[in-house]
Formats: sequence, C-alpha cells, structure tokens
Amino acid sequence: ISLDAPRVLRFGADGKLYAISGGQNVRKYNGQSLEQSIDYVSISSTDLVTNAAGDVFYVNTQGKPNGAVFKLPANFTQGLPKTDYTIIIDNLTSPVNLALSPDGSTLYVPITSENRVIKMNADGSNASDFILTTSPINVTFDKSGQLWLSHSGKLSWVGPNGELNTVINSGFSLGALRFDADGNIYGLRGSGSSQGVYKYTITKTTTYETCNAKPVFNPTTLANQMLCVS
Repeated sequence: ISLDAPRVLRFGADGKLYAISGGQNVRKYNGQSLEQSIDYVSISSTDLVTNAAGDVFYVNTQGKPNGAVFKLPANFTQGLPKTDYTIIIDNLTSPVNLALSPDGSTLYVPITSENRVIKMNADGSNASDFILTTSPINVTFDKSGQLWLSHSGKLSWVGPNGELNTVINSGFSLGALRFDADGNIYGLRGSGSSQGVYKYTITKTTTYETCNAKPVFNPTTLANQMLCVS
C-alpha cells in the first residue's frame, strides 16, 4: 500500500483496514485492495475508530473552535457529490485520540491540555467530563471491553464512574495504545532516551494488580525495564 504522508493506521470493527494520509484523507482497504477513499474531510487528523457497520469517527486536532470529532457514513465516497461528513462535536481544544465502546454507543475523547476526558453518545449528545486527570493522552478498549487510559506517565484501567486504577507508573507518556489478541498492550514513546514500542503483559486479577513490561523495539537500548507499580 502506497500512501502520501500516512498518519493513522487502524483495523476497524468491521475487520477492514483504515488509514488517514496527510491528516486529511481517509482510505479503506480489504487486504491490500483499496475499497473506498475520500479526500479533504479534515484539516489535521491523528486518529480514527469505526463501528461494526463501518461508520468512521475521527478527530480534527486543531484548537478551538475547529477542534472536533467527525463522522463519515460507511458508504463514504469521493464521487459527485462527495459524501458529507457530520460534525459530532466541535469547539474542542486539540483532540488527538478517541475510543468507541465495543457496542458502538459511546465515544471517549481525551483533551490533554484541559486535563479531562469527555464521554458522549456516538451521535455527540450528552457530552460531559468523565475523567479529570493530568495530561490524558490515549484511551482504548481491550478485548474484554475494559477501558484504559494513558495519562501523565501512567497507564490505568477506568472504572464505571471514571475512577482510575493505575497498573503502570513509568514516568513517561505512552501513545497509540493497542491490545493484541492475547491481551498484551503496546504503547509508543516518541521522545527521550527510551524511545520505541513497549509491550506490557498484564496479569488480570480483580484489580489488575501486576504486569511485566519490556521494550519490543528500542533504538537506544534493548535492556528490559520493569515499569509497573509495585
């Protein structure tokens, strides 16, 4: 697959591969075959999620009043006329990440500079602060439907009322959180002396108490690091 300035790559809930290139253009692939494409649906986008029907939700990372969450319908097309996107919520301060609940009903959007995570219905209604914490960066769901948050050098699972239960306190921020089929979590660190992709094997107990972390790819050092809360 050849893309101009690729910025986002995600498998959707429908099993298809989605990409954002140039911060503006959305692509949908079935394997390596391009199925759908549309250009200029954002100014600067850094993340997207999809529901089981193939609808695409994505952020525009500009500051207020243009920072927003958008939605493209599953049958989006560049054709004439080009598919219109829907603004789910706007007037946000530079959102860079979002997560959609497994049932497709609820969106979670960290607003890092304002130290909060917004929770809203998938149509943008009933938006309210769900988590208040320092520097929330990334939210994601694991395969069991548990919500996780990377914030201020920590990784925490989120309780039903927005309470944070920290299992990793590494001191550095993790971006682009992803879970594999075995429940391991991967995070990116893009600056400092420990840049790379980190893999965390978390032993799930009633309180997610223990985990083991080591760098998967680290151009600076490949030494194992224990980064978990003791």
